[in-house]
Amino acid sequence: MISATNNTITNDSSICLTMRTEANKSVKNISQFKGTPHYVFNPRVIIGMELSFVPEVDSVFVACEQSGKAFRVITIVNEIDDAIETKIYEREEAIMDTIQSADFDFRILARHNRALSEVITDGGQVVFTRERKV
Repeated sequence: MISATNNTITNDSSICLTMRTEANKSVKNISQFKGTPHYVFNPRVIIGMELSFVPEVDSVFVACEQSGKAFRVITIVNEIDDAIETKIYEREEAIMDTIQSADFDFRILARHNRALSEVITDGGQVVFTRERKV
């Protein structure tokens, strides 16, 4: 699980990420942001970090929908089995517990030794990619 306080994210492994935030004074009309969830941290960072804890995960793509109220998350693995699915489901549950104000659509894609470009063309923004040694 990730806990977030005072601009610091801490995960289960006690890894801390601290973010600096500044007010954007260039916005004149804040009415465009009404109804949009206010996040202290970028949800994409939390999603990428949580799924990075699963060693079998190669990449994670996130698409933000409904002005930040929903996220489509695609997790790429080389091969899938019940044990890997269970690990990924646990991390997805942790994401939903951490970002409770958003809806999620999670997908897992197995690439079966194919190049990433053969498996997915537009999955959103890449939020995590694991470097694999050849």
